[in-house]
Amino acid sequence: MKTFADLPVGRDNHFNLIRLIAASAVLLSHSFPLTRGMGSAEPLEQLTGQSLGAASVYVFFGISGYMITRSFDRRHDIWSFGAARIARIYPGLLVVLALTSFLLGPLVASADWRTYFAEPSVWTYIPRNLSLRFLQYELPFVFEANIYPSAINGSLWTLFWEVACYGMVVAVGLLGGLRGRRFGLFLLLYMAFAVSITLMGQAGSWTKLSLPFVVGMAIYVFRHKIPAGWVPALLIIAGALACYMTPIWPLAYGLTLTYLALWLGHAKADWLLGYNRLGDYSYGTYIYAFPVQQTAAWALPGLTVAEMILVTLPVTWGLAALSWHLVESPALDRREGLAAQIRTVLAGQLLQGKL
Repeated sequence: MKTFADLPVGRDNHFNLIRLIAASAVLLSHSFPLTRGMGSAEPLEQLTGQSLGAASVYVFFGISGYMITRSFDRRHDIWSFGAARIARIYPGLLVVLALTSFLLGPLVASADWRTYFAEPSVWTYIPRNLSLRFLQYELPFVFEANIYPSAINGSLWTLFWEVACYGMVVAVGLLGGLRGRRFGLFLLLYMAFAVSITLMGQAGSWTKLSLPFVVGMAIYVFRHKIPAGWVPALLIIAGALACYMTPIWPLAYGLTLTYLALWLGHAKADWLLGYNRLGDYSYGTYIYAFPVQQTAAWALPGLTVAEMILVTLPVTWGLAALSWHLVESPALDRREGLAAQIRTVLAGQLLQGKL
């Protein structure tokens, strides 16, 4: 039976498309609370206990665990690795934050632009959200009358946990833990923690999001041993269903989604590979969707869930395409230059005795 090591490598895969579908599914998921109010349950959540948005984020983190571990393993240069991660996250994020606070905010605010810009929270919006940790979801006088009031970009909270997972890869990698037995020990300790914390009913964002990421890491590290195909996929699905309505269902659910995403991502369907020529619009879709939807809810009050999706999905995809071609891709093309600058700055600090 084939293993993950036997699947096609390189750019001939479907991960860009799967991530776009996942990011779009987050938009679909958010359409329920943004048109019906906070706490509105969607069909998938009523069935599985997990929203479509949560499932999509699990897919993101699972793919990321695999790809980021592979990237670190192949680079053998922490500065190039760090520069690539910075170039992937921050340029696109900075632009959407700037557009939101300096263009969208004054256009939709219930106060005049002078009053709007006089508010200190306008000027803290960008730096706080760039921190990824001390997020600011609101801007003054903006979307206050929306069904889901005031929140500008409710999707940004996952970025901190994504970067935290990057740090986990670096820490494990620098300790030599991305090889065989050492990684097996790390995986054993991690799973013991994740299962115990889940059984105690105290699983928070870190546990829920790091689990698919660690599963992605494990599939990469043990890619020569983990089978990839219909039979193992069906067995994993069956195992997860056996855990349905038990305390460990969320873990089984995340593990299963990760396996399926990585297997299908490597499955080579030639007629779908043409999408890769367009680019990777997933991150742009993810970071633009919420403000686009809130703007639609402000401009067209009373939208149904279906109407919200039909109105906002094409606009979000358009902005994501612009973000990729004008911001994200050019930034990624300059990541090695950024790595060189980081090395130069650190070398200068060392010479001056500041490090």
